[in-house]
Amino acid sequence: MERSRQSDPIRTADDDLNAWRGGSATRPARETSRLGSGALEAEARQTRIYAYLSAILLAGLGLNAWLGWWWADPAAGLLMVPLIAWEGWETVRGRTCCD
Repeated sequence: MERSRQSDPIRTADDDLNAWRGGSATRPARETSRLGSGALEAEARQTRIYAYLSAILLAGLGLNAWLGWWWADPAAGLLMVPLIAWEGWETVRGRTCCD
């Protein structure tokens, strides 16, 4: 198996930027209102959440690489905690996006 020339963080950043540029992070949300599909609504919500988490991750890594702020990456991880905890809490309570 041949290894890719790009490292995993570079590939992740490239995938995230392509998703935003191509509109795939917002396209399901627009289709949801047109189709009224609960499954599509849930997928659109998950896509938005993953996009937010990716943006936070890339900001932390970017500040670390660009300005040498060693603490930016751990701070980005801490910024993700409320969003992840809220999603977990909503799941435990049995609330879905389609209620």
